[in-house]
Amino acid sequence: MSKAILKFDLSDPDDLIDFKRTTKANDMAFTLFEIFRNTKKGLEWDIAAKISEAKDKGEEFSAFDALDLIYDTLFEKLNDNDINIDDLV
Repeated sequence: MSKAILKFDLSDPDDLIDFKRTTKANDMAFTLFEIFRNTKKGLEWDIAAKISEAKDKGEEFSAFDALDLIYDTLFEKLNDNDINIDDLV
């Protein structure tokens, strides 16, 4: 079995970011899987429901509203997996 030892100088800002990326790699992979495999259908249902609700109220559910819903959902998935993009870039 192969083994690797990664060493980071956590006092170096670049190494610290690399360390955070390394330790969050599984969380990021699972989050991306969730987003690309499971989130589309849920968003489809949510958008359809929002369109219907808006129509019933005589309002409009715009493309910008849909975009906000999508981004809110993406950020929720990131937060659910404790991923803070600002810590990783």
